[in-house]
Amino acid sequence: MNSYRNNKSQITVFCDASCDASNNSIGLGVIVVGMSKHIAVSELKQVAASDPLFGELLAIEFSIKSLSELLESNTFAVDNLERAIIYSDCDIIKRLLSKTLLSKSVYTELIDEIINLLQKLTSTYKNTAFSVKYIGARRKFAYYKAAHAAARKVLGKE
Repeated sequence: MNSYRNNKSQITVFCDASCDASNNSIGLGVIVVGMSKHIAVSELKQVAASDPLFGELLAIEFSIKSLSELLESNTFAVDNLERAIIYSDCDIIKRLLSKTLLSKSVYTELIDEIINLLQKLTSTYKNTAFSVKYIGARRKFAYYKAAHAAARKVLGKE
C-alpha cells in the first residue's frame, strides 16, 4: 500500500459510487494517493433515478474533476508526474470509453464528458499519461475500501 502513497511519479485514484434508490441519490467517494499524500473527497448527487452504472460513471467524472482541481492547486508536484491512473469497479469501463459498447443516451452524455475531461488533462499536462481502468483484484486494497466507505458515508449509510 505504501508503494502507491510513496510513488513520486504516479498518482493513483480510487473511486466508487453508492446508490440510494429510496431518495434517488448517489454518494461518490474518491481517494487520491501518491507523492506522499492521501486525499479523500466525497459528494452527494441527486439524480432522476438511482442507477448503479450511472453512479459509477458519475464517480469517474467526479474523480477526474477532483484530480484536476488538485493538480491546478499544486497539491501534487506536476513536474514529476508521469502517470495518473483512475481505478473504477465498473468492469466495462474500457469498452464504454472506447465507445465499442452501445449504451443509453444518459450514459453516452456522461461518457462524452469523461472523455472530454481526460483530453483536457492530457492537453494541459503533456508529460503525463492519464487513464481510467477497471480495478479488478485491487478491490481488496484499503484505498478502494476507503473510497467505497466515503461514498456510503455521504449517503448516511455508515
